[in-house]
Amino acid sequence: MVQSLQQLNLSYAMAEQFLLPVALSWGARIFSALLIIVLARLALRFGYSFIEKLRAPSLMIQESKAKTLVSLLKSIWRYTVYALATVMVVSRLQIMDIGPILAGVGILGLAVGFGAQNLVRDVISGFFLMLEDQFSVGDFITVGSFSGEVEELGLRIAKIRHRPHG
Repeated sequence: MVQSLQQLNLSYAMAEQFLLPVALSWGARIFSALLIIVLARLALRFGYSFIEKLRAPSLMIQESKAKTLVSLLKSIWRYTVYALATVMVVSRLQIMDIGPILAGVGILGLAVGFGAQNLVRDVISGFFLMLEDQFSVGDFITVGSFSGEVEELGLRIAKIRHRPHG
């Protein structure tokens, strides 16, 4: 009985020596990761309210275009904040070294960028089409040999209901 108590005391001392520093270290890491998540949520809210304030009546943009631009800016902001928060949490938890991951993402981004040049060009052109108010939903336009009413206008496409000439 005495021997088992001595073994128990010995194992408790070893556990206290090893587990306490590990628990404190991981506790601090988890706390800082949770703090990063909370700050990211706050950044999202502040960013959303700032973007909504950009939609001032003095900008002279139609309501439908303003809604589209606000939605686009909110999406860009959301993805940026999520990506940064994810990288910061993984770095803080020291799950893996993020340097090689960021380098790989950069190379992948270059490959996708070169492969998606037409897509990016279309999106930028669509953005300027909407910003310059060249045509809107409900307008009658002619594109090549097609004429019709614009039913939907996005960053990459404009859907028209075709009406034959005549």
